[in-house]
Amino acid sequence: MKNFSAHRDEHRPSNPLLVHLPHSSTNIPAPYRSQFLLSDAALDRELLAMTDHYTDELFAEHALALGGTAFVNQLSRLVFEDDALEGMSKKGMGAVYTSSSDGRSLRAPDFPASAREEILRDLFRPYAQALSSEVSSQLDRFGRCLIIDAHSFPAQPLPYEEATLERPDLCIGYDDFHASEPLIAALERTGLKAGWSVGRNTPFAGSYVPLAYYRTDPRVVSVMIEINRSRYMNEATGECSAGSEETRSLAGQLVETALLFEAFRNTRFHAVIPSGDICIRVGEPCPELDAFLETGGHESWVNVTAHNPHGQTAADGENERAQNELARELGSKGLAFYPGEGRADIGDWPPEPSFLVVGVSESEALELGCRYGQAVVVAGERGQAPRLLVREIRTSGL
Repeated sequence: MKNFSAHRDEHRPSNPLLVHLPHSSTNIPAPYRSQFLLSDAALDRELLAMTDHYTDELFAEHALALGGTAFVNQLSRLVFEDDALEGMSKKGMGAVYTSSSDGRSLRAPDFPASAREEILRDLFRPYAQALSSEVSSQLDRFGRCLIIDAHSFPAQPLPYEEATLERPDLCIGYDDFHASEPLIAALERTGLKAGWSVGRNTPFAGSYVPLAYYRTDPRVVSVMIEINRSRYMNEATGECSAGSEETRSLAGQLVETALLFEAFRNTRFHAVIPSGDICIRVGEPCPELDAFLETGGHESWVNVTAHNPHGQTAADGENERAQNELARELGSKGLAFYPGEGRADIGDWPPEPSFLVVGVSESEALELGCRYGQAVVVAGERGQAPRLLVREIRTSGL
């Protein structure tokens, strides 16, 4: 039985994005239903409590629109758990659940070891291997992989959960090895900008990484996005609420923010200033740039291009005309700007010409980028690490 599916839009440019949707299904095939001790009514209540309802609808479309892959578990987590953790195993919630969310027996105490091994052999291991293979394929193609581990959680803690932990609207889970502080901060800002409360690693922590890469391969970036179900559904009935569209929109913004951040983080932005070539990287201080700004009496800067507007590859002639127009505009405004280019560290993307512009405010930088079809620009202030400025998130690709 194939218990998972991988979806991608073959008509869109591909990106190193893997959205993992492990707990959205309520499907329990008949052979596994007979293993459970719960009545139909009790099982329905358990599914209502334990399923990450609608997360496939909230996230999958954005993965495809951005040229990524949506990897979906087609079975309920009650049949098998995709990510068995030792701590949860002690609560009867390892790879094969033996306890319900309220501590009752889900499977019989004498549930045979042979039946458990069948689940591991037929469901758990093939799932884990297929997901690991998706990561491997993206590493081979792009040199990196961004995993978005998509979940939801109930507004009130279930009996097996830690009741004292904060339960914000949005939980960002991560492991320091597989997610940088600037990336987490960018996602946090996206949630706060939408008016949502945001927590880091609360009430759940960490994010899925296949064991073959866990804490050994920094090219695998993984972030868990957990949404409080009260934002988008009636938890008593399981029906969508009026907040579902807002939640779907924010899910897209979060996924695209992460993808944009990782693309820009893996790019070196060079600029030729009077003292020579400097290299700017998102999230990393640039002492040469700070010294240059101080000498000229400037506090802020932006790196901007007119190439490939709206994330779509344009013809060389169109890019050249747009870049020349950008240069004329900067000159007409009396702004100091210096030529350069963005060079990807990985993959086979060609260098993209750009300008380092000094003495512009954040709002001016965003407006400038917007006029030339750039949803994101790299900018900063003297003495601070370069960061991404995002004017408008759209699921239209990079």
